Amino acid sequence: MNTNGTSRAAHAFERFCDTLGAPSGDLGVLVALGTLCGEEGAARDVVAEAPAWLHALGVGPGEGSVLLLLGAGVARRPAPFLAAAIARVLLRTVIAGIDRHDDHLAALVHGWQLGRRAPASPLAVGPADVDEAARLAGLASRPAEDEGIGRGGGAFMEHLRSLVLEPYGAAFASSGALRDATMTEQRRGLFIRTALAAADVQARLSAMPKLGTLDFHELQELAPGTLGRGYADHMLANGLTKLEGMADDDVDLGRYVTGHLVETHDLWHVVTGTGTDREGEISLHSVYNGQLHPLPVTLAFLARCLLKTALFDGEHTGRHLEAIGRGWLTGRRAASLLFIDWKARFGEPLAELRRELAIPVGGVAGVTVPSPLTA
Repeated sequence: MNTNGTSRAAHAFERFCDTLGAPSGDLGVLVALGTLCGEEGAARDVVAEAPAWLHALGVGPGEGSVLLLLGAGVARRPAPFLAAAIARVLLRTVIAGIDRHDDHLAALVHGWQLGRRAPASPLAVGPADVDEAARLAGLASRPAEDEGIGRGGGAFMEHLRSLVLEPYGAAFASSGALRDATMTEQRRGLFIRTALAAADVQARLSAMPKLGTLDFHELQELAPGTLGRGYADHMLANGLTKLEGMADDDVDLGRYVTGHLVETHDLWHVVTGTGTDREGEISLHSVYNGQLHPLPVTLAFLARCLLKTALFDGEHTGRHLEAIGRGWLTGRRAASLLFIDWKARFGEPLAELRRELAIPVGGVAGVTVPSPLTA
């Protein structure tokens, strides 16, 4: 789906939206997406191989099984239509099923790891992998308890369309509209009970730390290797200014949570070792998904990244799934990065801070992917 110009991309996006009505477990949609991407033959090959792959994994049809299959498929045969297919399932999760946010990404990443480590056909896996695949497929395929976004669906798709056609890093500060279109009271309560429940997170949230006004040239005077120095170097080298999340005197808790994520976006880049290029942005959005679930806006942004891959960067599909896998694993394994008073820790060595937070010293690039499978 490598298109020239936004008009062709917009038309392709509309055709993609036509597939959202089919169930997530419908493999026949792969052929439609393959046709859309000019890869109908490859899509038909994947559909033909699917029964053998599902048999090897010991799972039947369903949303979780499809995500396992798509993750393995991209690792073995990177193709834009597979990126579009993954985005389709994730968007359906955003629209109705956000309570399965983490389960769906776990199934996708597990499939990616299986395909990455067992490239032969048919898929060669061991008993432990089959057990894990069955567990994840079951969790990801359970009936959704989420009531969905209902009437907000139309507004959500309009916002998503705009974001898909914008540059990768240009849309994060304007994510409020997408957040509002995907959030309901039910979802807000679920997120609070899940992502904000830990005592240490609650304690940091009650303090409401803010970055405030910063002088990056002044921060560059800190010792090399410190968090503050790395942050300043990152901002100045990339010609960036701090994203303003909220007014310093604003004490509204709801606005604070969103504002904190916006203003610390580039700090998360530094702490996790993700760059500002396309792969870096995709990787950081994957870190968010490992940390912030069930939160529909983070999953919507990840689906948006995959759609952009299919539309504009099809040749990088494999690298982008690698960024998703490593980013999600990093976020999932790390301690919560939410509401940390980063400003108070600018003088600390970044390497020590990463160790404290259970982030590889080398950042996302250093995340350990499980060792090769044995059949």
